[in-house]
Amino acid sequence: MAGTIASAMLALRRASPAWRFTSAAGLVLVAFALRVAIGGWEPGHSYVAFLPVIVVGTLVLGVFPGFTAALIGWALGVYFFVEPARTLAINDSGDLVLAVIFPAICACAVVGVEIVRLTISNERGH
Repeated sequence: MAGTIASAMLALRRASPAWRFTSAAGLVLVAFALRVAIGGWEPGHSYVAFLPVIVVGTLVLGVFPGFTAALIGWALGVYFFVEPARTLAINDSGDLVLAVIFPAICACAVVGVEIVRLTISNERGH
C-alpha cells in the first residue's frame, strides 16, 4: 500500500510543469471554495484554509508548485478576507503582521515538507 502511494506521488512529481502548477492552483481554488462555504465572505481567518493545501501540494506536486500555491493563497486571502475587501491594500497593523507571517510560515512548511520527503526517499533508496 505505501509503495503504491509513493509510486503515485512520484508519478505526479514527474508530470509536466504546466500540469503540476495548474493542479496547485486548482487545489488552492478548492480551499478557497471551502473557506467561503464554511466561513462566508466575512473577514478573518484569511489564510487558515490554504495551509493544508500548500503542504499537500508540495508533497504531491513539488516545491515550486507549493510556493505557487502559497502565493495564490496569500493573494486570495488578502484580496477577499482582509479589510478593506476586494483590494490588496492592508490598513490594519494586525492584518499586516499576518500578511507577512503567512508567507514565512508557508516557506518553512514547503521547505520542511521537501526535506522530509527527500529524507524518506533517500532511506528507501529511490
